[in-house]
Amino acid sequence: MQTAEFNLETQRRTHFAAIAPQVAAILEKQGWRDGVLTIFSPHTTAAITINENADPDVARDMERFSDELIPQSRHFRHARVILMPISRPASTALRFR
Repeated sequence: MQTAEFNLETQRRTHFAAIAPQVAAILEKQGWRDGVLTIFSPHTTAAITINENADPDVARDMERFSDELIPQSRHFRHARVILMPISRPASTALRFR
């Protein structure tokens, strides 16, 4: 198995970015022609979607829909959880504020 990576910085909280140029550049640089390509994001609040890119309004509509579906708020319960490692291996304690 061979791997490659690239970084993508976003400018807004919700941002749909076309990554086809970066992927095409990696394929060309590595000389990969056949096989299976898996794309993933290691960040927990990032996602990968497949959308046509012919109309720029599609990305804007998806950004607006995402912001309406998941509004920016400081009232989410998970924001009150702090993970604290404890001495036992592979264990985690939770403390709520």
